[in-house]
Amino acid sequence: MASKLGKTNVVQIAKRSFAAQPATKALFSPDIQSGTSYNKVKVVSVNETSPIARISVAFKAGARYETPDNLGITHVLRSAAGLSTEEFTHFGIIRHVQQAGGSLYATVDREGIVYTIEAVRKEIGHVHKFLASVVGKTEFRPWEVSDLTPRLKYDRLTRPSQVSELRLQIVFFFLAFLTIRLADSIAFKSGGGSGAAASKFYGGELRKASSEPLAYVAVATESASASAKEALAFAVLKYALGAGPARRRRLYLPLLSAFNVNYADSGLFGFVLAASPDKITPALQASIDVVRGAGIKDADIARGKALLKRHLADSFETLDSTVDSVVRQAVTTGVVKSLPDLLAEVEAVSSSDVSAAAGKIKSGKVASAAFGSLQKLPYIDTLLK
Repeated sequence: MASKLGKTNVVQIAKRSFAAQPATKALFSPDIQSGTSYNKVKVVSVNETSPIARISVAFKAGARYETPDNLGITHVLRSAAGLSTEEFTHFGIIRHVQQAGGSLYATVDREGIVYTIEAVRKEIGHVHKFLASVVGKTEFRPWEVSDLTPRLKYDRLTRPSQVSELRLQIVFFFLAFLTIRLADSIAFKSGGGSGAAASKFYGGELRKASSEPLAYVAVATESASASAKEALAFAVLKYALGAGPARRRRLYLPLLSAFNVNYADSGLFGFVLAASPDKITPALQASIDVVRGAGIKDADIARGKALLKRHLADSFETLDSTVDSVVRQAVTTGVVKSLPDLLAEVEAVSSSDVSAAAGKIKSGKVASAAFGSLQKLPYIDTLLK
């Protein structure tokens, strides 16, 4: 005869075990707070329980602020992060930061340059002074600046013929854009800085024939700035068409990948296409028709919204990616939004919004670049109807 007591105990133990399981964690969404200091400096705080603390200082001083006389200077500034300052030598900065288990580096893109220092939480209070000194008090000693040449050549981010022409006075010339200085406690003494002329899209066509077996074509038009209402509609359209691993596959679109970039005052939307010489013309025509909104269905838009949400969630998955995301938002739009807010805005994008974005593409100027086997590729203006 089976024992009811034993059976009851097993069930009760199982119930208690399941009840003791921790609750499922909610969507990772760190506490993000932002504000503006008295000198108009944007301050953003990301509160998270990571054992690593990170401080980033961003300037609107990216590659777009370069002139023909100082091309590549932003990469010199990036490489110069950590050189001797008025307070510390280059060796001293490296020694003290590494002894605290930290790292100090700079990154640069079209819109801005970002100086960052990382360390364990208990040490960040001791090493942040080195970030303040690097950002506001670097001396750019001639012999140290000249030592950057091998590194710049290695990075291959500037033309080798131009690297040797970078002189100390160019560095100081560009420092006019870095008028904000840091005190010892990461306190800004002044705000402002030089502006840049608004970006203007001209269009055009560039072709370069080669012995490649395929023809590669990139077509782009002006989209929207990062702060514009249409920015998310263009982003949804990008994923609806297909980008990266989620590329769109059709009879005439074997290798179509859309792209969308949004800057502070403008943006680019387009696609990259690869096809054999015999199929490049119908493939390009079909691609143009699709990008202009022909054949975009509600199911495509729903898929685009889902993929965009996944991309945004990825950008907030770790502390590093979260800080990168909020810094990019602060530099390009001046407004920092949390992941739930961004996801809600994506969900609010309608089919009419995406259609309006596609309509803007249809009426805008077009730029194209082609490379490879181009003997059967028509000029882009003959395909725009």
